[in-house]
Amino acid sequence: MVRNDTGNGRTTHATGRPGAPPSPPHLGGVSINRAVVATANGWNIVVLDTVSAILREDRGHIVVTGSHGGSSAGEYALRAGVGIVICSDAGMGKNNAGVAGLEKLANFNVPALAVAGSSARIGDGRDVWDRGVVSYVNRMAEQLGFTCGAALQAQLRDFISGRERQETLAALGLAHLGGDSL
Repeated sequence: MVRNDTGNGRTTHATGRPGAPPSPPHLGGVSINRAVVATANGWNIVVLDTVSAILREDRGHIVVTGSHGGSSAGEYALRAGVGIVICSDAGMGKNNAGVAGLEKLANFNVPALAVAGSSARIGDGRDVWDRGVVSYVNRMAEQLGFTCGAALQAQLRDFISGRERQETLAALGLAHLGGDSL
């Protein structure tokens, strides 16, 4: 569905039918799906199709995206100040380029994970959330207890439900993330 302003104040479907329901937000003509799928202990889990759609309100929270985890995705996540970011490994690629940005995020104390491109559609954040199987964790995510080979959704739900995680976050210098500090 595409939102088109016909100039007369009416919105149409891509098919031209008037009176269509509002479409999701757009970024450069591309529909951006966004949902907060879980909230607990000060953490929101925000699901987006692209890492470039992270908003200021996502700062310090968990962001699940359908984006690859390459260098540009890591830069977006770092600038946005996310608490934890999840991307697709995009099949890893040459020299693990599909997770290169996530690996570099550990140098800035940002936990990052990737799901196998074979487990969820690239570019579809909801599919990453619903079906993603973790294929990569950077050293910060590993220290928080995330592991490869397990379902992403279960690991994230377990993580946000555990108040004891605040001690681990503090020990890693990440006490400003999640918990009551948000």
